[in-house]
Amino acid sequence: MILVTGYTGVIGRAVERFLSPEVEIVGLSSSSEDTTVECCDIRDLAALRKIVLHYKPTAIVHLAGVKDINRCEAEPNVSHSINVLGTKNILQLTDQVDALFVYISSDYVFDGKNGDYKENDPTNPIQIYGRTKVEAEELVAQSANGVICRTAGVYGLDSPRSTFLEFVTKNLVKGQSLDLYCDLYNSPTYLPDLCLGIRKLIKLQKPGIYHVCGQDSINRYEFGVAIAKFYRLDPAYLRPIVGLQKEPLRPPNLSLNGELTNQILGFCPNNVVEALARISSDYPNCFSGRL
Repeated sequence: MILVTGYTGVIGRAVERFLSPEVEIVGLSSSSEDTTVECCDIRDLAALRKIVLHYKPTAIVHLAGVKDINRCEAEPNVSHSINVLGTKNILQLTDQVDALFVYISSDYVFDGKNGDYKENDPTNPIQIYGRTKVEAEELVAQSANGVICRTAGVYGLDSPRSTFLEFVTKNLVKGQSLDLYCDLYNSPTYLPDLCLGIRKLIKLQKPGIYHVCGQDSINRYEFGVAIAKFYRLDPAYLRPIVGLQKEPLRPPNLSLNGELTNQILGFCPNNVVEALARISSDYPNCFSGRL
């Protein structure tokens, strides 16, 4: 049995769909109207203990946390208590039941000065969110059962919350203009690829740091144009703008290098063009009004 925190988010729901055919999944969320989901604030160690000891999972995939970088700056104590202390609570209980702990981390642990970051490159976050992720990673690294899985810019369709792909296509289908940053780079990750990587990490059972991410180093404007052209939407509605001055908390180049992880796990994540082709095949009528 696998316990998934942050279950009601984009990745949590996808992990459940991807893994449930072969293993029982229990979702945990701080708030949910779904009666099948365990409701618990991960800062509440006593309540969390009851859940973990009841289910005794063989693995915990930890997705819960404050991810809004501006909220983290405005509420540093809250973000630290959830992202760091909450992780510490779950990790402590994971060790008690001798389960694998898969911590989903972020490209924001880096400063973005160089890009092409490998698994063992030194971290140097420039904002509170990134610092909380590094602190949590350090806790996970001390555990004999701890797996750190960094990813970035997860996208796909049919998610409980809109991803970048859905954001761009919905606006272009309506003929609405979009300003997209042309100077901030990352490695967008196709959601099913991340789920496959998580499954492989669970089966591998080997602690360490892994980069499960897309193969591109691409900015938001380039990504938006690729989406528009692939689905025959009009890229003229997309306007490239500079983001460094408007978004000083966003590092310029957070592209990840996942070559070592790919070799270890034996898989090759899709690049943007390949992923868009797969999505088109899986959802042939998603933009039928404009194709």
